[in-house]
Amino acid sequence: MLAKGTILAGRYEIIEKIGAGGMAIVYKARCHKLDREVAIKVLREEYLEDEIFLRKFETEALQASKLAHPNIVSIFDVGFEDDVHYIVMEYINGSTLKKLLSETRESDYVRYLKILIEAAEALNNAHRNGIIHRDIKSQNIIITDDGKVKVADFGIATATTTSTISMTSNAIGSVHYFSPEQAKGERIDIRSDIYSLGIVMFEMFARVLPFEGETPVAVALKHVLEEMPNPRDFEPRISENIEHIILKCTKKNREERYSDLTEVIEDLRQEYDILYDGEEFDKDDEKKEETDETDDTLVKEKLIQETEQQKEDEQVHNNQIDETIDDENVNKVEIIETVEEYQTMEKEKQIIEEKSLLEEKINYNDELPDEIKDIYYDDNKSDKVVYIGAIATAAVIISIVFYIGFMFVRNFEKSLAIEAPNFIGKNYVEAEKEAKELGISLNKKSEVYSDNAEGIIVDQNYKANEKIQKNKAIDVVVSKGSELILVASVVGKEFSAAKTELEELGFSVNVETVVDSSKDAGSVLEQEPLAGELLKKSEVVTIKVAIGQENNEVVVPTVIDVSLGAAKRAIENADLDVGKVTYKSSDTLGKDVVISQSLKPGTKTKAGTKINLVVSNSDNQGAIFETTGNTTETTADKNTEVQDDNVKSIVLDINPIIPLDKEEVSVKVILISNTKLNTKYNRVCNKADFPFKITIEGKEGDIVQVYIDDKVQIEDVIK
Repeated sequence: MLAKGTILAGRYEIIEKIGAGGMAIVYKARCHKLDREVAIKVLREEYLEDEIFLRKFETEALQASKLAHPNIVSIFDVGFEDDVHYIVMEYINGSTLKKLLSETRESDYVRYLKILIEAAEALNNAHRNGIIHRDIKSQNIIITDDGKVKVADFGIATATTTSTISMTSNAIGSVHYFSPEQAKGERIDIRSDIYSLGIVMFEMFARVLPFEGETPVAVALKHVLEEMPNPRDFEPRISENIEHIILKCTKKNREERYSDLTEVIEDLRQEYDILYDGEEFDKDDEKKEETDETDDTLVKEKLIQETEQQKEDEQVHNNQIDETIDDENVNKVEIIETVEEYQTMEKEKQIIEEKSLLEEKINYNDELPDEIKDIYYDDNKSDKVVYIGAIATAAVIISIVFYIGFMFVRNFEKSLAIEAPNFIGKNYVEAEKEAKELGISLNKKSEVYSDNAEGIIVDQNYKANEKIQKNKAIDVVVSKGSELILVASVVGKEFSAAKTELEELGFSVNVETVVDSSKDAGSVLEQEPLAGELLKKSEVVTIKVAIGQENNEVVVPTVIDVSLGAAKRAIENADLDVGKVTYKSSDTLGKDVVISQSLKPGTKTKAGTKINLVVSNSDNQGAIFETTGNTTETTADKNTEVQDDNVKSIVLDINPIIPLDKEEVSVKVILISNTKLNTKYNRVCNKADFPFKITIEGKEGDIVQVYIDDKVQIEDVIK
């Protein structure tokens, strides 16, 4: 920690500590050269010994210093001296968005949208300059005292150019705002920032974070595995448009999010305009009462202006009404050719109805001009009959028009029907584009785990070739990929219990043995992958099991009729030693071929025991120098009668695939019985030795494993 008054680079004087984070401590300082206050972020001591991290810190700070935008906290300088690595930044008077939300009880949606638009514009500027922020959260969005928005902490961002330094191994940032790809340690892109900004939106409008957990790992897993809750479940006043923006930003599959922040800003501005116009509209409504006071006067003036024209047309109307009605009947039918014209007639009908309502509003007790009274209070009976007849005829015409329009619209809709495509097996994003081109849409009804890749459609409510109207939506079910399962910790557990636990979780288990007399026999020493990692079902978890002191016995291999070199390798591979070698002439075996061995093949002995060999020194042409398949059985004397009725046996066919560049491989057979591991066979075999059979005896339920060059090739259970 730097003391007050410390000078950095001969110009920056530390005034006071103003904050601290996981990576750095922030100080308020004064730049004496430019006579201004600055903020200095100093890297914590625990990072100073990591040279790779230091290079990343400096490189990315320099990248971020190139950003120039009114909504980004400016970086003025980067440097180090006396083991102090620091970034000099613009000093901001204000509060974080996190603090603003905690101190404000009522939500100000218009203000929130303005903040988000400015923050998104800052990020968009960074993205266009090849910088990903990686750590967007409400703590890194600052609202200045004069209301401006500033996005901070670009110092730990990652450049997206070809010179990018990958930081996927570092869990930088706050887990509550992590994108699923960050939680899984995958490579990130600009859509990862969009996800984190979506979480900030959720926090602002719903007033809660979408995921909580007892540990950071638990929260990260929820970002990966759980569906994003609907913001309106927490705050019903949130508009559907805002909820749509939040949910699109926070899609699990990055391909389904906004492709860039330009689209986000556009949608936020539209919603801002709607809310802003709504406020203006409310102000106009306040003036409505003043307008209502003059409504009657305006109606009277409107009717007086229309009177002169009506008087001129009255005679023509009375003399030719029948002809007019007939012509109108024909013309009305002819003009109903499009839906647009049908809608126009509806508007005309509405105008007529509104006019009638206006007429009713007139206070007939007021003194009106005589010409108006002549129109509305005519005592001539014949005129009334003609007027009523005209109304009746018009009603018939309107009914005909409605019927024709209805039939046209129904037939028009039928012509818009198409055959539903088969989207099953297609990527959702591609299928959505295809649907849009056909004039329909897709609605992601749900997501499920399946054997299909993530984002693949597995079901749809309209079957292929089934008729569907244009502008309708097809509900689809989309795969989330194989289910990710948390690997359990089995180190230190007893072998069979550990194996059962992993298998019940859906994993395949590979068992390897390790000679370790310091550990309990059958206990798990190591596991790979480590506990806490995420794997798909059926993926392999390898556990290494200790062979304790009580099992530190090995089986004596068969080396008779084997060349001396091969015999030595077989004995050493069985954890035994070669003892005295005696040479003897032989009528049948060639030179350096083993005639006999001091310990009987197939018997058990302690590891490290020496085996004496008798070797031929004759030079017989055509003699056998290597074993054949018939000489490799390793059970005890086959004629020995088994006395234990519980003992069963299994015959294994040993015929591995041997690479062309190898002449020999090691073969080891292990019997796992009641968590005890016993080596039943262990020797080096040439290609010519294969195929051969090995009979292994044990109890029902015992596991037999065959290792070829220390890799499990066969695993079976004695039945």
